[in-house]
Amino acid sequence: FALMFLHRNNPFMRSFYEWQSFGQLYIDGARASDLPQIEAAVLRHQGGEALAALRHAHARQPQGFYVFRAAGSAVAGFCYVVDISQVTAGDMAADVSLPAVVAHVQRAAAPRPGEVVLFFHNWMDLDQYQLSPSSFNMAAMVSLRLFFHTPNLAYSLIGQSHSEHYATMFDYLRMPQAPDG
Repeated sequence: FALMFLHRNNPFMRSFYEWQSFGQLYIDGARASDLPQIEAAVLRHQGGEALAALRHAHARQPQGFYVFRAAGSAVAGFCYVVDISQVTAGDMAADVSLPAVVAHVQRAAAPRPGEVVLFFHNWMDLDQYQLSPSSFNMAAMVSLRLFFHTPNLAYSLIGQSHSEHYATMFDYLRMPQAPDG
């Protein structure tokens, strides 16, 4: 939060974050009872192929799934993070995005033994997809939490739609889009 707080008065960053919504949502580990809502949102916004990839990722790495809860524990959005250093050939066969991500990581910064590579595979608001500032706030908080608390983190990537909407912000933060992304 502190890193985001530093940018709160920056006119450029102000449009990407909804500062007044901090405190209205909180991050929680996804529960089995949350999956029907998550799956419905993925199917609605991204289709069946993305839903199959999500189900596979949840079966393999459930610890990487987070929800953004509102009052009364209602799910407002979610994100999931895949540890690329744990990806298998079966994972890559089940998710069409993973081979390109793994290939990019190998070209850009091949991890050494023991290093961790995190792929922020997906995030969304259940209703507004990836254009919700409130859910974007929470996804950013998850990423910062993992950046600071993942031992041996060597590299991270973010997968998302609406890349053009966020491109200037990521450039400002020195997080460029992968040329093959």
